[in-house]
Amino acid sequence: CVCVCVCVCVRARACFFRLDENFLYGCSCEGGCKSKGPNICPCRIDSADSYTEEKTLRSNRSGQVVSECNSRCSCACASCKTPCSNRLVQLSDVSKTVELQVFRTEKKGWGLRTLTPIPKYSYVCEYIGEIIAEEIAQQRGEFYDVKGCSYLWTQGDVHPSQPTLMPYTIDATDYGNISRFINHSCEANLLAVSVRVETRDVRIPRIGIFTMRNIKAFEELTIDYNYYIDKTLPPNLQIPCKCGMPRCRGRLR
Repeated sequence: CVCVCVCVCVRARACFFRLDENFLYGCSCEGGCKSKGPNICPCRIDSADSYTEEKTLRSNRSGQVVSECNSRCSCACASCKTPCSNRLVQLSDVSKTVELQVFRTEKKGWGLRTLTPIPKYSYVCEYIGEIIAEEIAQQRGEFYDVKGCSYLWTQGDVHPSQPTLMPYTIDATDYGNISRFINHSCEANLLAVSVRVETRDVRIPRIGIFTMRNIKAFEELTIDYNYYIDKTLPPNLQIPCKCGMPRCRGRLR
């Protein structure tokens, strides 16, 4: 792995912030980490959403935020008999339960598909890349727009107490994994979920990609890029959509 340090530590296969662990708080669960009931794991209470005990999402609702357990949690102990069910994205940038393949599509260049069926609400992979500030993302975005190819992804939120601090952006152009080959579709079968592990800072979540429905073997994996469609954008900067779905919006942006 190649490390590049610019205020944060970035790796080619996993991006993360090297924070002082004293800023983290952890649960006192002894394995298991219950997802409901009176003994629910405090880390799960902290998030608007949580995994099931089978390590899947509970729904395909957009805007989900999951807080996973971290290194300060008691469930991280090597002697715990029951594996923690609230650790998923942090364990692997690509799920060990899926078999994925990069392939050449008919109209969209390279794409990503699954070689085996994937059940709904399952974890597929994490969107990996270089973590950059908003002003750098704006500069690179203008350059990528001219090239007609961009791997920028902003998933974080603005914190109410610090409205002037903008979310960070992930750029998978030079540092990334297999997730960068996921194409757009106006009727996507994947969902992006904000996942907090090393920090509860809403501006820098990790991005877990999950299935929205049951996916068949050899089906292409797609996600809705949700670009804003600016009707005043010059034709040379417009990007036509080639998803071919019945409810295609015609343009990516």
